[in-house]
This record gives sequence, C-alpha cells and structure tokens, in this order.
Amino acid sequence: QLVQDAEPNQEQLLIPSLHDLAESVSMRALFVIVSDFLDEPSAIMKAIHHCRDRKHEVVLLHLFDIQELEFIFT
Repeated sequence: QLVQDAEPNQEQLLIPSLHDLAESVSMRALFVIVSDFLDEPSAIMKAIHHCRDRKHEVVLLHLFDIQELEFIFT
C-alpha cells in the first residue's frame, strides 16, 4: 500500500546513497535495495560493486507496475 501511494520524485538518490552506505558501514552488512532502478545501469552496477568490494551483501528488489509487463496503454 505504501508503494502504491508514493509520489514520484525527480531527485535520484540511489547511487550516492549506496556509495555512502558502502563507506560508512564498517561491519559486513546485508543491504536490501528496493527501487525502480531507473538510474543509469552502469552507475548502479558501479555502486553495487563498491558495496561488494567492502564485503557487504546486496539484495535487489525491482519495483515495476503491472502495466510495464502487459502494455495496456490505450
């Protein structure tokens, strides 16, 4: 329900946030990222690799609308 009510935001915070987390969390951690991943794919991968290089585990959950799969655009 919370995701459905969320409003779009033009500001892209995923990539800088991942880099900040990778540097600021000193112990090994599990990062669960829930996103639409509309950023530049190479930049996302670079941020994920940064986390992995710091020995963190990363789980990605990709959000999308059902219309993105069914193409019901009339």
